[in-house]
Amino acid sequence: DAFHETGAELIRVGKTGGMLRYLLDLRKAVLANGIDIVHAQTSSNALVSILALLMSRVKVVTTFHGFSFADAPKWYRKLVYWGSRRVLCVSEFEKRHYERKWGLPEHNKIGVVYNGIDFSKLEGPEPDLSHPVQVSGNTLNMVMVGSFNEVRSQFFICQVMHRLNQLDVPCRMYFAGRPYESEPWWYDKCVSFCQDNDLMDKVFFMGNRSDIPWFL
Repeated sequence: DAFHETGAELIRVGKTGGMLRYLLDLRKAVLANGIDIVHAQTSSNALVSILALLMSRVKVVTTFHGFSFADAPKWYRKLVYWGSRRVLCVSEFEKRHYERKWGLPEHNKIGVVYNGIDFSKLEGPEPDLSHPVQVSGNTLNMVMVGSFNEVRSQFFICQVMHRLNQLDVPCRMYFAGRPYESEPWWYDKCVSFCQDNDLMDKVFFMGNRSDIPWFL
């Protein structure tokens, strides 16, 4: 509804008839509407757009929102990188991660456009009280939002919490996020560490939440 309220045109491309039909229909829709730039928000979108728009004047710009594509098969990531006029990351850290993984030179087509924040969203939905947050005035309460994977290094934070507990620092850590599909063991490693070091009353694994604005 919010999209329709902008008055922007919505062009639908059917998915029946197989991939070749889809590529041809996508190419026809883009060229017929005089579109100059296609923004792909996932690597699969980028691949489809690049194949559909070969030998055309249309430029494909790809945005990375995570880290998993850095380990994609070589042919796949090379095609997406080659076929994209620009590749945009949402942080300098993410940009450096891809440059290091792919061995890119200093001057390359990867740039950074930071995610903007719509502060009105912080009003958010009603809180999920099935997993209550314990807040008290004399305790340092910390939170991290994001799926559990090695790049985010939640395990390091668990180790920090262990050290703070040894120093009798009154603090709690709340993790909001699910195990990452390709690295489910990372979540288990964090939970096991906290269990083994009696931290479960100070480190809370809240799972996926629908009330992140309220949570923050």
